[in-house]
Amino acid sequence: MPSRVNPMIVLPASMEEQSRREVTRILQEFAEQINRGATIDIGSATATSTFTISADLTLVDATAGSVTAFLPKAIDWRDRTIHIKKMNANAEAIHIHAQSGETVDETACIAITVQFVCLQIVSNGSNWYIV
Repeated sequence: MPSRVNPMIVLPASMEEQSRREVTRILQEFAEQINRGATIDIGSATATSTFTISADLTLVDATAGSVTAFLPKAIDWRDRTIHIKKMNANAEAIHIHAQSGETVDETACIAITVQFVCLQIVSNGSNWYIV
């Protein structure tokens, strides 16, 4: 039987109690997902398409033109991470938009223009942050 993940961590004594509880909760959730054998969903998109991201990892080909991708609602992906990777070499961009009222690093839209760049974006339940 595979070993199980046990989230043992020592947090700084100076950390606020509420933050300590939140970090501990997140680590426990991740450990539970791993212990359940959670899998990663992989999606893809092609040039000149507009779509809402629905997978943990989305590989995007913008060979024939720019692609517009909308992030899902941050509340639906709280404490989860999305990866978006540009697969082609041309200058066409992948435009990644937050839902109305939400942001990605405090902006409504970000873009990937370089081949094989992969953005890792995490939700706090209200907005998205590049990590």
